[in-house]
Amino acid sequence: MDKATFIEGLRNERAGWEALLAQVGKERMLEPGAAGAWSVKDIIAHIMWGEREMIGVCYAQLLEAIQALSDEDFNDSHHFRYMPEEWTPWQIIAGCSFRHYRDHMPSIRAWLQQKV
Repeated sequence: MDKATFIEGLRNERAGWEALLAQVGKERMLEPGAAGAWSVKDIIAHIMWGEREMIGVCYAQLLEAIQALSDEDFNDSHHFRYMPEEWTPWQIIAGCSFRHYRDHMPSIRAWLQQKV
């Protein structure tokens, strides 16, 4: 994957995630059932924990850091001191950001439809 495609996906999925959360509204954030027994607030906490633990920077800093990488860096774990050799950098970042949003967005959408 090239860097430009990744950054576009990251921005688009984040915008979709934030738009979906805006549909939930504050008054419904604590209702269980959005994903099993989890509320939407539980899902948000789960995703935010992953972003903070795995990336360690806020969203804007992540984009800045990704933009500074070469395409070679973006695809080769050898350019990251502590990254296991079998990992692909862009896949790790995707798994802790826009791919993770995609994992949870369908259950929130289904939950919203049930409550209408």
